[in-house]
Amino acid sequence: MYITGKKRGDRHTRDILLNSSLLGWDATAQFIEELAERRFGLTEEKLEKGA
Repeated sequence: MYITGKKRGDRHTRDILLNSSLLGWDATAQFIEELAERRFGLTEEKLEKGA
């Protein structure tokens, strides 16, 4: 609270919370990648071009 003015660990200050034990590390990472791709409209072509 000293630095941010918010309680540490308060779920209301988070954009997304994931329990990696539900999917495992690899599937959780893949989920985050897909979420970012959808949110920001990323495609493999755009990533290769450095968009």
